[in-house]
Amino acid sequence: KQLWNVGAPAALDMVVLNAGFLSILGMLGHIDQAAVAAHGVGLRVQALAFVPGMSVSQATGAMVGNALGAGNIDEARRVLRSGMALCMVIMGTLAALIITQAPFIIGLFNIDVNSNLGGYALQWMTLLGVCMPIVGVWVAFVGLFQGSGATKTSLHINMVATTAQIPASYILGFIVGWGTWGVWVAFPASFALKAAMGAVAYHRGGWAKTGINA
Repeated sequence: KQLWNVGAPAALDMVVLNAGFLSILGMLGHIDQAAVAAHGVGLRVQALAFVPGMSVSQATGAMVGNALGAGNIDEARRVLRSGMALCMVIMGTLAALIITQAPFIIGLFNIDVNSNLGGYALQWMTLLGVCMPIVGVWVAFVGLFQGSGATKTSLHINMVATTAQIPASYILGFIVGWGTWGVWVAFPASFALKAAMGAVAYHRGGWAKTGINA
């Protein structure tokens, strides 16, 4: 029962996240098929860039669990601060590389940066690079919530942010008329919302009670 209570929300967390990804693809398909292809290119680069941050997040979760198991909330907070700083430094460095070397990276996929597809890929990858430090903050909080067993908190935040992101992408892309940029820009905005909500949940401290009582 304990495994289910902790694991099920974490699984649903990924379902919600992927629902957000699929909604973006659906909207891009109504604008330009080349944008769908560019989205895939960007996500492949992003997936590689996210690996170090997610590794730090998992390490943060393990160390937070150890600290709370010993009843040491202050140590858990120190772990989070260190994990968050490390995530931001690593992902910020990778973001700088992605932004400055985006034309070269796009060329590795045999895409002409001056083509329609290349233009979309450059736009999307630049946007992903800008949002990566913010994502670093969020993945550190994910480590905290998972390590303390407060996976329902992470799920709640993800559901709220994704619920906001989907209509925001539609409004900015189609109603406001920003096209692909509008559809895409709601994605990093949703991570900024997740990071802000994560900070609020962290300061409320419910995760610490969950971890100690687990």
